[in-house]
Amino acid sequence: MSRRFAVFFLLAVLVGGHLFLLDKATNSQRQLLTTGGRTAVLPGPLMKISSLEFDGLVANFLFLKAMVFIGETLDRPESPRVQYREYLWLLRLLKTITDLDPYFYDPYYFGNAHLVWNEYSQGKYHPASEGYYYMQDFLLRENINLVDKGIRYRTWDWYLLFLNGFNYFYFLGENEKASEYLMEASRKTNSSPLLATLAARLAHQGDRTENAIEFLHEMIDATEEQSVRETFFLRLSALKKVLYLERAVAEFISRHNRQPTALHELVKYSIIQEIPSDPYGGVFFLDEDGKIKTTSNFVNQ
Repeated sequence: MSRRFAVFFLLAVLVGGHLFLLDKATNSQRQLLTTGGRTAVLPGPLMKISSLEFDGLVANFLFLKAMVFIGETLDRPESPRVQYREYLWLLRLLKTITDLDPYFYDPYYFGNAHLVWNEYSQGKYHPASEGYYYMQDFLLRENINLVDKGIRYRTWDWYLLFLNGFNYFYFLGENEKASEYLMEASRKTNSSPLLATLAARLAHQGDRTENAIEFLHEMIDATEEQSVRETFFLRLSALKKVLYLERAVAEFISRHNRQPTALHELVKYSIIQEIPSDPYGGVFFLDEDGKIKTTSNFVNQ
């Protein structure tokens, strides 16, 4: 009994001492940051060695320090509230945490909340002298890489795929890339059926109408709930008509060596007999870039 107690006591001392040293190190790092100094976070592999067999415990402890750090900045009167170098420190800390425990969900969500949605990404602070656009883009893409790490390990998790799909759509304007993430997210168990229709819509906007149609066929085959199937069928019908018009425009260009000025020219020159109706209640048209659009934007009117 005494031997067990001694072993337990020794482990408690080792773990407590290790956490105490980590606490002192991160406090020193914060002091360096607030005085403009440079600091370093131990890379994941080195931290993993020093954590012995307590990877999960140390990951939780470091994540707590990250949350406390952000919490302490909430009352700062200055602008920006968090300095760019502090975001870089936070990024390195989250990388180390997820190296210690790559299945730990919270750091990925926390990083997306603070590395993406901050004063730099929202345009509240952008002095040209500090390279605002570079800082915004760097934090965003590093966060995308961080979330990608979570996606590789948390193979069942649809929400991380949704986060990066949104990042590509909203911040980078890359609809094709966004649709790839959302398509994969929609295939996960318990994901929202709305992801599939959104993914198909973005695929169309990214000039991948045929891929969107194939994807919806796949989702219809995999879905048993009738109301969801009807939603997919409606979007599928609209996209098939878009593809029909896209191919007609390509045929017009092949025959006349120019873009049609409007869809009615396809009828005038006998490429098609009539312009199909939009199942969402809108009207198909040709935009300035020669792409097929609809006034409904694939939303019921």
